[in-house]
Amino acid sequence: MADLKSRILDLLTRERLCLTQGEFDKLPHLADEKARLIDVLQKGRAQLTAEAVEVIRSACARNDRLFEASVAGLAAVRDRLEAIRNVRNGFTTYGGDGRVRKAPNQTGTLERRA
Repeated sequence: MADLKSRILDLLTRERLCLTQGEFDKLPHLADEKARLIDVLQKGRAQLTAEAVEVIRSACARNDRLFEASVAGLAAVRDRLEAIRNVRNGFTTYGGDGRVRKAPNQTGTLERRA
């Protein structure tokens, strides 16, 4: 069924655009739509050719790689924000005895000299 193939590919294209443009808030709606289309396939209400299945599989694999990259990117942002937060609260250093010490972050004043 060409109509089903085009609907699935359209959905996968919209999903790809959401992932590449950072519009993650739109993904749950697309997931619901994807579930409905999968339901159509599973209940045998539509048939796809082997060629159509391969095209859809390829698009799904592409989106899967984008999902993985998005998750990795968000994890990197989370780690970076945590590092910035830790620096703001002070940092750790090693003392002369080799022990880790917490050094407070001092908010100094800028001294201007003429």
